[in-house]
Amino acid sequence: MLELIKSGEPFLFANMLVLLLGIALSAQRFHSLWMKYGGNVHDMLQQVIGFVEAGSYAKAIQVCSSKDHPLHAIFKAAISRANRSEREIRRAVEAAATEVIPKVRKGTAYMPQLSNMATLLGLIGTIRGLIESFSGVSEGDAAARQAALSKGISIAFYNTYFGLVVAVVLIAAYMMILGRQNKVIAQMELGSARLVDTLLLRQALTHEDKAA
Repeated sequence: MLELIKSGEPFLFANMLVLLLGIALSAQRFHSLWMKYGGNVHDMLQQVIGFVEAGSYAKAIQVCSSKDHPLHAIFKAAISRANRSEREIRRAVEAAATEVIPKVRKGTAYMPQLSNMATLLGLIGTIRGLIESFSGVSEGDAAARQAALSKGISIAFYNTYFGLVVAVVLIAAYMMILGRQNKVIAQMELGSARLVDTLLLRQALTHEDKAA
C-alpha cells in the first residue's frame, strides 16, 4: 500500500482526503455535543424552575445566561414572556427552538455522505486497477504481463480495502454522534416542556392570589 501511495495512486489520496474531512467534522461534533453542550442539564433545569416557582425571573435568566447551551436560549425566550399568554410563551419557545436546533445538528448530516463517497471512490479505484490489469495482459512479454497484472490487482484490492475501512470508521463515528445529538435534542424538548408548564402554573397561582 505504501508503494501505491508513493506512486501517487489518485483514488487512495482522494479517500485520505475524505478521511481527514471526516475526522475534522467528527472532532467538531464531539466538541460541540460532549464538551460545549455537555454538563448536567437536569441540575440546571431544577435551578431555573426553582427560581421561576419563587417568581425570581431575573435570577432564572441570569442562570440561563451563564453558559452557552441551546437549552438556555429556549429558557430565556420562555422566561422573558413569563407574564404573557400561553400562546405567546409557546410561540417564543418554538421560535427559539427553530433557531438553536440547526446548530445542534450542524454538520452531522454530512457524515453518511462522506461514508458513501469513500465507498464510491474505493469502487472507482478498484475498477481502475482492473482496467490496468487487463490492459497490461495484452502487451509485452510474459514477465511484463505478470507485473502489470499484479500491479493492477494490488491497486484494485487496496482501493477496495481502504475505501471500506474509511466508510466503516465514518459510519461508526456518525452513529455515536447521532445518538448524542438525539439525546441533547430530547433534553431540550423535555426541559422546555417542563419550564412552560411551570410558568403557566405560576401564572395561575398568581391570578388566584390576586382574585383572593
